[in-house]
Amino acid sequence: MDKKEIVSLAKCIRKVFDTNDPFYISKVLGIKVEFREYSRAVKGYYRKVFNDVYIVINENYSQKEQKIICAHELGHALLHTDVAQHIIDEFYNGGDVSTLEHEANIFALALLLDEELDVEISSLSNYLIQNIFKI
Repeated sequence: MDKKEIVSLAKCIRKVFDTNDPFYISKVLGIKVEFREYSRAVKGYYRKVFNDVYIVINENYSQKEQKIICAHELGHALLHTDVAQHIIDEFYNGGDVSTLEHEANIFALALLLDEELDVEISSLSNYLIQNIFKI
């Protein structure tokens, strides 16, 4: 999926669910959100165990940061359902896993960003997106 399609998906999800709340969207989609205590080095992660999908968020971050982390991990859950295969593909195609992180960041920003701002999200660098979120 290219970057513009990722932005379109996030905006479509906002419209369908009439919210940009990643916790609510995850719940409705049947994705379980769990909070665990980790060092600040771990923000969160997405995992799939059999047919159950989980987003695990470090409880040591603020509520605002947890919302951003949840949106990012929701991006992984929707865009990268077969993460192992993506990692293998990236490795053999000379890329790296940071592509997956950039895609999840684009999704999170498009989901959470106020529609009033006229920003071409799909053209933003991963560095800029990370600095917008500042977590």
